[in-house]
Amino acid sequence: MNPQETHHDVGPAISFIVGLPFHHTTMEDALKDYVSIMRGDRSAYWVTANVDFATRAPTDPVLKDLVFHADRVFCDGLPLVWLSKLFGRPLPERVAGSDMVPLLLETSASKGYRIYFLGSDEATLAKASKIATERYPGLEIAGHHSPPFAHVHEWDNEHIVADIQATDADLVLVAVGSPKQERWISGYFDQTGAKLAIGIGASLDFIAGSQTRAPRWIQRVGFEWLWRMLTDPKRLAKRYASNFTYLGRAAFTQWRAYKKHYPIEERTDDQSQDEVIDLSANDKLTPEILAECVTKMRKARLAGKQTPTVAASSELSLELAKLGLMAAPAKHKSTGRALDPQFGKGH
Repeated sequence: MNPQETHHDVGPAISFIVGLPFHHTTMEDALKDYVSIMRGDRSAYWVTANVDFATRAPTDPVLKDLVFHADRVFCDGLPLVWLSKLFGRPLPERVAGSDMVPLLLETSASKGYRIYFLGSDEATLAKASKIATERYPGLEIAGHHSPPFAHVHEWDNEHIVADIQATDADLVLVAVGSPKQERWISGYFDQTGAKLAIGIGASLDFIAGSQTRAPRWIQRVGFEWLWRMLTDPKRLAKRYASNFTYLGRAAFTQWRAYKKHYPIEERTDDQSQDEVIDLSANDKLTPEILAECVTKMRKARLAGKQTPTVAASSELSLELAKLGLMAAPAKHKSTGRALDPQFGKGH
């Protein structure tokens, strides 16, 4: 995907949490943004990121690049919302993809937007389409496709893209699980002519009734993950153990980075303000500084410019590398300063 062709704004304020940027937005905001995109002349893609997503992204450059430059990154995990409050830059609420999809379908039915389902199996697609059109009168499912169980580049993507184009779909909902659905969006969505793509995981299974979501009270207290694990322990127990181990380590790393004091160093280069993020005079790292770094990176991508470099002490550069915002710093032989490391570089 070429983000320069799809992004139409930098988006709302950002909080940087355990390696990922999350937008300060609500479900109500999401529905308003959806209508705005449908009425506009540029396409966009959204990401709903939970703890499992945050665990995968640091070791998956394509996934990380996609989420760093998504038009909207919704926080689909209460533990991440809680961490945002702990770090002093709170997100307004959890925006779960499984809650969003029915509301998008309802809005689409009332506004006349056309939907395309990509993913799941034929039986689930047929049942979900039938239930959705019955539940939301006027909803138009323009088409659907069940890809094979294979790497996305092994799918017949030429046929899939042509089919989406032929249906004149407005919204493409990709339901093959993360990170596969994000890889497809990254590689092929911009060829479809649709206005918006979202990876929705198991949402079609929830609509079709082949999977059951946790009761609402369990969702509210933040234990929907436990409900899901108990319904499929063989598949999910190991994954969730890995997720929360990563979450604990990453949260501690970020908390510790905020508590440290860093040396102040004088800049000696002549790069312009647009080319560099100058942290050389900062002796503390704050949530606002991390948010500013991500925002400047997104602005550079939107403008078609090179990712900014960072001017900072080697100690601060090392912390930014640990947090996933830049490459491991190289020390200058004479001053010890970080040598123009880049963060969030596109892949």
